[in-house]
Amino acid sequence: MPICTVCNTDKPTEDFPKSPTCTLGHRSYCRVCKNKQTSSYYHKDKVKHRLSADRWASENPEKILEIKKAWKKRNPLHVKT
Repeated sequence: MPICTVCNTDKPTEDFPKSPTCTLGHRSYCRVCKNKQTSSYYHKDKVKHRLSADRWASENPEKILEIKKAWKKRNPLHVKT
């Protein structure tokens, strides 16, 4: 079993994200550690990330419509009729 380079614990291979560029085909850190790192990065400056997302959305209205249509198609039980 591989060892996560962040938390130094043995974990099954399924707990590591796949990556075709890595030697063994998986990243050296587990999904849990990556999620913690991503979450803390976002929470350090929520306003900056929110502004960036809002700017992208205003510049790409057609993409937003495509994303919303695809979500509605995948989640028919959540769509109000």
